[in-house]
Amino acid sequence: MIRKIVIKNTPPYFNGDQTIEPKHINFIFGLNGSGKTTVSRFLRSPEKNTFSECRIDWHNTPLNCAVYNRDYVKENFSESSMPGIFTLGEENIEIKNRIAELTSSIRVQKDKSENLQKEINGDGAVVGYQEQLKQHEATYVDLFWKIKQQFDKDESPLLLALEGSRGSKEVFKKNLLDQLASNKETYDDKDKLEQACSILFVKNIESIAPIQVPAFDELISFESVDTLGKVIVGKDDVDIAGLIKKLGNHTWFEQGVTYLELSDGKCPFCQRPIDEGFTNQIAEYFDENYNSMVAELKRLYERYVQTAESLLRKLNAIALPPQFEKEDELTISILSLNKILEENKSRLFEKASSPNVVVELETVKDVAEQIERLLNEANNAIQEHNKRIENIKEEKEKLKNQVWRYILDALASPIEIYQKEKERLFSIIHQKTEEKSEADRSIVAMTSELSGLEQQLTSVVPTANGINNLLKNYGFTGFSLKVDEEEKCYQFVRSNGQPAYESLSEGERNFVTFLYFMYALHGNIKENGHNDDKVVVIDDPVSSLDSDVLFIVSSLLRDLFADIYAEKGSIKQLFILSHNNFFFKEVSYKRGLTNSKTGYWMIVKSNDISKILEYDENPVNSTYEMLWAEIKNAEVDPKKCNTLTLANTMRRIIEHYFSLLGGKDLNNLHLEFPDGERQVFKSLISWANMGSHSAFDDYSATPTLYNAEKHLKVFKDLFDKTGHISHYNMMMKIDTEKKENG
Repeated sequence: MIRKIVIKNTPPYFNGDQTIEPKHINFIFGLNGSGKTTVSRFLRSPEKNTFSECRIDWHNTPLNCAVYNRDYVKENFSESSMPGIFTLGEENIEIKNRIAELTSSIRVQKDKSENLQKEINGDGAVVGYQEQLKQHEATYVDLFWKIKQQFDKDESPLLLALEGSRGSKEVFKKNLLDQLASNKETYDDKDKLEQACSILFVKNIESIAPIQVPAFDELISFESVDTLGKVIVGKDDVDIAGLIKKLGNHTWFEQGVTYLELSDGKCPFCQRPIDEGFTNQIAEYFDENYNSMVAELKRLYERYVQTAESLLRKLNAIALPPQFEKEDELTISILSLNKILEENKSRLFEKASSPNVVVELETVKDVAEQIERLLNEANNAIQEHNKRIENIKEEKEKLKNQVWRYILDALASPIEIYQKEKERLFSIIHQKTEEKSEADRSIVAMTSELSGLEQQLTSVVPTANGINNLLKNYGFTGFSLKVDEEEKCYQFVRSNGQPAYESLSEGERNFVTFLYFMYALHGNIKENGHNDDKVVVIDDPVSSLDSDVLFIVSSLLRDLFADIYAEKGSIKQLFILSHNNFFFKEVSYKRGLTNSKTGYWMIVKSNDISKILEYDENPVNSTYEMLWAEIKNAEVDPKKCNTLTLANTMRRIIEHYFSLLGGKDLNNLHLEFPDGERQVFKSLISWANMGSHSAFDDYSATPTLYNAEKHLKVFKDLFDKTGHISHYNMMMKIDTEKKENG
């Protein structure tokens, strides 16, 4: 059966989800153009693109929907013939009995299969075993997760061992159960586990590359350069050399010579012209050999500076292992080295500036050896660290397993309960699935046998005979169905054998197509004649039929109700849609209906948008009942009603009941009332004569002069004073016995 129908975003339903939660038999009333056929078309062809946002929810296995609407009529009766309906004949009693047996057995197995499917997957209020299993898993996902949350609360180092399992409940549960199957570790206690985690699971712990110890040889080699211990001066055999040597002012003299280039041939001191001979002596004193040695000293200084700076950069860039304990000692040694290098650079600069000065470089050998020793010790520490890293991988894995073992032990009791219930549910689901598969296999086998037997007995003739008998009994004697045995179809013919389809009236066509549809519900257009379970949808079957046929169609449909309620036969659910008030009231007449298995809906349309409204009771009443419904609504809340409309409603009821049914003279009824109420009553009766606002005796009044409460009181009193209060109570649905006893 269908559990829910949702109509959405298809003309004329554009106001959100329009939902029908149907029962066994369902009555849907709506005026022409309100959207009834849209519902029937969707049930007939839910796969069409125009219904892409609509859906049907089934209680169990989807059934075929047999739909009678104008599309069905057009598709099946646009030609002069229509497909034959195969039903069982009477020839072989044994075969018929076997067919009946198979049909019953198939239905039993289908019910069994569907019930098993419900047990497995659930159905509405029934929670299936699959859902129970899902809920069971969800419950224990949360329960197992609580121990991880306790670690969070305690800021426990054990969390470090759960990396990769801490961000997801499902992952945590999966890893926990994986450990359950394989974890054989042991541990001392929680405190020791936490201590081990704090040591092993250090952030960013990884292997460290060995330190490249820089070489000091080149730097030390500068300390043995001979030039640094020599006094470098100009040529000795030049005349001016003696005085320079005597005064020891070589450097001063050399610096003064630089000014000659700027003094335009004059002495920088006495400012007399310098003769050419003195200039030549200067040039001869500072000969090429001297200049070469000075240049070499400058290059020596520059190389030393470059070498020293390169060495310091390398030393300062060294990354020591975090556990190296002599980092401060190394830092002091590098600072000492830097101090010596700065002093030596100063001495070399002095030598390059004053070649006649003797300098000696301070040795870096001792501090270099100290730095090399410390760096080698650091490399030894790095080597040990890297060895521990290799072992830590194994140690970490072992510690992780120990932490999981601790968790498994802490959750031992709930894990045992979880596993037992899961195994129980798995076992039931497996068993039910096997039983369903066996039932499905039985259905396939029996259906195959049934099809073979039905082909021996089925015929299109019984359907034609049945329809022709109905046509004759209901007065349609101008035509009948003729069977074409070769083509397995029916033709409409007159009594003289001439084709009759084109000359049929619309009412005749509709009636005979409806009869055809009703017979098709119990047969098959295929030769096996097998009758599958189905949902039946009837959409406006009496659009153009006369009143006699209206009652016939209604009677044929009502004949289906008992079996549907009892869940017998192949029709599991019925939908009847109509705009015809008389037909709707006739087919939905409450006698024979089961309230709990019957649903009522009305389709209302406003501004080209339709809504589907559900009612507890039949919303379509007679005009007289509708008038009384207005009185009842006014009695509930008099202030909200329109007094003028209310008065007119009362007038119509009084006129119908007292004048037409009771044979009373309306002109004398006012005498039943005392003065004051009499005028109110006259205002109601005046509407029954020459229209509203007419004179009545010598008093003229309109209903708007009185409030609703006065009208309602006078209206009730009229029935009371005339002895018809029981009719009033009945129409107002007043339970007098309950009222008297209460």
